[in-house]
Amino acid sequence: QASGALLALSFNERNRNLIADARGIINLVRIVATDMSDATIMSAAGCLWNLAMNDDLERRIVKHDAIPALIRRLNSRSIEVVCKAAGALKNLSYQREHKEIVAANGGIPKLVELIKDPSSRVLPYAVGALRLVASGRPETRRKIVSSGAIEYLVKLLALKDEQNDSVRLASGTLLHLADCHTEAMVKAGAVPHLIAMTKWEDAPLLVREEAAYILQRIALSPNNPTQALRVERSAICRKRASDELVISRARGVPGDTYIKANNMIMFYSYSSVACETFLNKGKVYYEIEIFSVKGFPSFGWISKEFETGINHLYDCGVGFPGRDKTSHDSWAIDGVNQRKWPNKETYGMSWGKGDVVTIAADLDAGILTFGLNGCYDAPMGIAFKDIFESRNEAFALAPALSGSHNTAVHVNFGEMGFKFPPPENDYVGFYQASRTGLRH
Repeated sequence: QASGALLALSFNERNRNLIADARGIINLVRIVATDMSDATIMSAAGCLWNLAMNDDLERRIVKHDAIPALIRRLNSRSIEVVCKAAGALKNLSYQREHKEIVAANGGIPKLVELIKDPSSRVLPYAVGALRLVASGRPETRRKIVSSGAIEYLVKLLALKDEQNDSVRLASGTLLHLADCHTEAMVKAGAVPHLIAMTKWEDAPLLVREEAAYILQRIALSPNNPTQALRVERSAICRKRASDELVISRARGVPGDTYIKANNMIMFYSYSSVACETFLNKGKVYYEIEIFSVKGFPSFGWISKEFETGINHLYDCGVGFPGRDKTSHDSWAIDGVNQRKWPNKETYGMSWGKGDVVTIAADLDAGILTFGLNGCYDAPMGIAFKDIFESRNEAFALAPALSGSHNTAVHVNFGEMGFKFPPPENDYVGFYQASRTGLRH
């Protein structure tokens, strides 16, 4: 009865922290891990599912070893218990290290087993969890493929149901597996289903674009990521030799981000790029001119704690919370969805083709300001204050941005004239500042 009451309370967002602060998490995990009635376990797992919608509570739940306990419940004879356990695992698999815990505790084969029956009620929860786990490390994706997931994911595409969430989640899972496993998709018969999905009229645009991207990866499969990495590194070496500011891919599939010599950037899948030069003093700014933009773009700054060298599709971009979701390693704004990250707060005006975004940083005061076409009035203007809670000499920022498929922008650090003035006259271009001894 107690776990049932907590489940009911957990549907209200305001109650979730109260449940956690009353030692609710440790008791709920204990219930899931021990032999109790199916109804009690179902309620406890459902409550953990709801609590995990909170980023901080997600971390606390995992700390109490909830993931291994929930994985064991995927074997339950009660479909309700299995649904709640799979749903909780889905909400606990957003953070990168949590995906690896699922893989390390045998969760992948069990989730794959649950997606074999297209009519099962657990299907959307199991394939939803698998989709998130698939965005983890390359070795995790290899485990998914070796467990036979691709065959069953393709069978879900064959349902040809534009309104079926499981079909969309299956497509999203294949998207993450498309970096190195396209041959298996072809063998499973994915191509005709993916072609059909690109023509779905009632499905969200994102679904059609995901299908098109997978087809693109299949078509380019002979040009493997290793070759794409060589091309990228060669271009970076040429820029370094010419003493230019170097901007390069930091996260995403090698070869899916095209950076021209003049810093014109085209994104073919969700990726993040960043300047290699960090500054730690002064007032600096740069501009981004938009030629096309879709999805979830984020323009801003990264610190040296921002993890780079991620060579696969990775859906945490510039501005998204750090790996433990409590530390901030980047700050950015999104003009398509009018948000600022990592605060997730409403900010700014809508962007579009032809707009120019000015991105400015007062590195002495820790203030980040953004302008649109030279306007810094609300709702533009200062987005972040006091970004360094404990200032030290190692703290520095570099320009960075993330973009989705079919996004094209031009980044100007000041090598050529700016189109609009900075927020105040004492700001200098990032390029000019990097040449005056302020780089770190």
